[in-house]
Amino acid sequence: MRGGRTAIARMASVLGLALLFGGDVVAQDVGAQPPYRFYLDGELLDTEETMVGLREDFDVGSRVFVNHSLFPIGPGREFHFISAPNGTQLEQPDGSRRWVSLAVTINERIDPPHKDDLAALTRDEVAGLWKLSIYDWTPSCSERINWIDAAHTQLSISAGRKMGAVPTLPQDLRYLELSMFKDWSALRNLRELRTLTVEHAEGFDANLLVGMTELRDLTIHARKLINVGALAKLKRLQRVTLSYVGDFESLDFAASLPGLERLDLYDAGRERTARPISLRPLAGLKYLKSIHAQGAPVAELPSGGLPSLHYVDVTRTHVGKADLAAFLKARPDVEVYEGATNATAKIVAGANRARLYQLDDSGKRGGFVDIDDAGEIAELLSLFQIDDTKNGICGCSASRFLQLFRGEALLEQFKIACGGGQVFGRKSGGWLTGRATTQMDRWLIRAEGRIP
Repeated sequence: MRGGRTAIARMASVLGLALLFGGDVVAQDVGAQPPYRFYLDGELLDTEETMVGLREDFDVGSRVFVNHSLFPIGPGREFHFISAPNGTQLEQPDGSRRWVSLAVTINERIDPPHKDDLAALTRDEVAGLWKLSIYDWTPSCSERINWIDAAHTQLSISAGRKMGAVPTLPQDLRYLELSMFKDWSALRNLRELRTLTVEHAEGFDANLLVGMTELRDLTIHARKLINVGALAKLKRLQRVTLSYVGDFESLDFAASLPGLERLDLYDAGRERTARPISLRPLAGLKYLKSIHAQGAPVAELPSGGLPSLHYVDVTRTHVGKADLAAFLKARPDVEVYEGATNATAKIVAGANRARLYQLDDSGKRGGFVDIDDAGEIAELLSLFQIDDTKNGICGCSASRFLQLFRGEALLEQFKIACGGGQVFGRKSGGWLTGRATTQMDRWLIRAEGRIP
């Protein structure tokens, strides 16, 4: 048994974080360059948990998850971040600090109340932001929104209580996230976007996007998506996420996206009453690597012309057993997700070390304990009884996490949430609930007693 606050060694395996953030994760960069290192408040962060959505070309603009925020990084190989009430600062070589990720949110009910830190920034300081998140539109936003570096800063705006329409934004903006607006028409003016996320839309018209010919990554969460065929005009799209879209017509548009690498339809089409949506338009996409369609009313797997495909998830869909069996026979090289029970069983098999760690009140990682006693590990693994009736990602906040390793390779991380009543695996999608968790809680309590 080992304990302490030392950093986790760089993981030897690649962990799929599609359930949380999407994309591939590279635990270790390649080539002659020194490794990336990320620190938060002086503590070395786990590289695998920090570098999100990365590939071998990780560079300026690649995303990291630091201090509960996802943002693109600037130049460098080693980053010393400092947490702040409204965002994240970066320590400079001379010991000074500057904002890299800033949230504008005004809450006068807390003590001390949030203040508008954006109002105090100079033009150069605003231009140096890697991410600006606006939850409350203040007078400073109207002016300083035009000071950001539109080619590099990721802008995130939530409509909140006072805004109904998307505001006027810099026309050369490249990275944008929007949430809870009613009027999205201002999007027509943004022709240089590379990444766009539209969340919590009652209805969304894909015709608003036809001028975005540089768009690579598109995410739409809307109750109803109309004119989805307009997406066929966005020839540079590499990733399309239509998760939680209540209804849309078809996937015919995908056949016109030659560079498409990932399609995510998680729980899309839940309000659809017409016939299932066919996946056959995906045939012929030579760069398509993964199809995530869990819970969507899809059917008819694509039958050929997919040389890059390596992962398919069609659990809780209309894809029949015979169709799936024929696909598996024709493509034995493709990993097909078989549901939480089988996925979790495969992941935890062979685990020889467990780590239990906690987050403190500020959300930073606190102490942890490593357990490698064979008898204790066997006892833990015997408690994994998956509840197949539960599906989806747990949205609860959690302060306890359980990781399973084989050597230094991270197999799975379980989030212990809902007062300890549920344990959710971020890779497998597996849930432990009910009686299974009663004994699990006893094991956890015993282990937690050894956290320094």
